Amino acid sequence: MPVNYQFKVSSSNKVIIPLGEYAYHKPGLWVVCRPKIDKITLTVKDLDPDLQNLVQANLIAAEDEKGPYTSAPVSKKAPYYQTRALLTHEPSGQNALIEAKPKLPGAAFLRMEFNPHKLGKAGISFVYSHLLALLSGAYFLHELLPKVRVTRLDIAVDLIDVPIQDVHVTYGNGGKTLAYFSSVGQLETLYVGKKKSGPAPGYIYDKKQQLLDNGQPLVFKNVSHARVELHVKSSRPLVKLGTLKNPLNKLTVQWPLAGPSLDLTPHHWSHFLDSVRLRGLQAALSLISDGVTRENYAIGFKKGCEENHIWDAQKLWGMWGEVVHGSGLLP
Repeated sequence: MPVNYQFKVSSSNKVIIPLGEYAYHKPGLWVVCRPKIDKITLTVKDLDPDLQNLVQANLIAAEDEKGPYTSAPVSKKAPYYQTRALLTHEPSGQNALIEAKPKLPGAAFLRMEFNPHKLGKAGISFVYSHLLALLSGAYFLHELLPKVRVTRLDIAVDLIDVPIQDVHVTYGNGGKTLAYFSSVGQLETLYVGKKKSGPAPGYIYDKKQQLLDNGQPLVFKNVSHARVELHVKSSRPLVKLGTLKNPLNKLTVQWPLAGPSLDLTPHHWSHFLDSVRLRGLQAALSLISDGVTRENYAIGFKKGCEENHIWDAQKLWGMWGEVVHGSGLLP
């Protein structure tokens, strides 16, 4: 039977956190969960040409035979492989995308993409068993895994009872910030670090609202549930995933609960935080004409973040080895 933690996050709400997901908390206020691997892309490049032909033929045959395989939807974003299929793990309800024979020269022959956290150990074992079958027994798993490389990794951290509209998120090396609001003006998603091309490397979104919009059950009852995600590009061997350098350091996540030392009504502080999110801290402060008031707001923001230190990248990444070990990616 799984072991759970129960936390009182406010005067009226309690949440249940599975032992394997808990990272740290502030009593009576919030809980931060440990990192989880929300998506991973794996590739295998160095296969014998005859084996490549066999793998493609096996994937086509498996798709034709149906069973756990179905045709992958045509995607304009990923038209780079000739043969594509979805492998469904029924117990978890999760799919693994498997692609073979790239259209571009130099690309890895075999590509897989799935959500390790949702698949779970049993689901990943299921995917690996079918991968070995596609390879027609040419490898044992311990022989194949050193050939597998991680080319993309999505790392997620859940913030429980943290209202997304009060959180200030920045990305280390700059880039654009894009915000998406609901029809009633509620912040739902904030992308940070966006460059001219490609997706934003980091973002925070209202996970609770996403679940409600999709008609899915709430994970943490009716409390606020924000999720921070970071997209990591890589060419790392899968067997060395546990030694990945900490990418969470690139993100700053701040939640100043109130303006300490400021004699303000709550809505004044909320308006200031809205300005910080829209313009950035320094630009928001520059709008305050009175020097003393401006300095008080700056001090209040700094102290508010220090007293409610919610994002500890080092502590979170100290759990990364356990996350990888417990994921089932390296049995």
